[in-house]
Amino acid sequence: MSKNELLCIESQKHKLPIADDLLYIFVTQFNDEAVSKFYDQFLKMSANSDTKIIPVVISSFGGQVHSLLPMLDIIKASNKPVATIALGKAMSCGAILLAAGTKGYRYAAPNADVMLHEVTSMSWDKSTNLQNDAKHVKRINDLLFQLVGDWSGKGRNYFLKQLKKKSNVDWYLTANESKRLGLVDHVGVPSLLKK
Repeated sequence: MSKNELLCIESQKHKLPIADDLLYIFVTQFNDEAVSKFYDQFLKMSANSDTKIIPVVISSFGGQVHSLLPMLDIIKASNKPVATIALGKAMSCGAILLAAGTKGYRYAAPNADVMLHEVTSMSWDKSTNLQNDAKHVKRINDLLFQLVGDWSGKGRNYFLKQLKKKSNVDWYLTANESKRLGLVDHVGVPSLLKK
């Protein structure tokens, strides 16, 4: 039996994972407020014994990378499987969060847009600080794409090399392309989001 079938059985068996009427975590933004909300909702779902799988629905154009980082740490520290589901769009930070789900539990809806690009900096400062900021941004960029390479099974440098080949422009992917690259495991919407 596949993990997809097991996920469907789990969700039917438990009448959807509910924690204080919370069916799933919905991520649309990446900022300080979004991190706080994500953490609170994740804790509620983790603490509920009826919750066997924590679904994280993503529909986002992206946002602040330093808000993405704690979300990744929260997901990776979870003692329950985390299903990540792209609905509509999972771009920039959203694409990285999508790939961070538990292997076998990552979904892209058939019409979802997934987009990867390099980490950006919004610095305006003295030249020495700009150079320092550029080193920091490169470190974060390399870290994120090495993680995505690991999670996808493509290897730590695969996505960094692909972005360089594409002249570091935004890299748009369909749901099927995302699956082929290992960013998601399934094209479709899992039954845990259907009543």
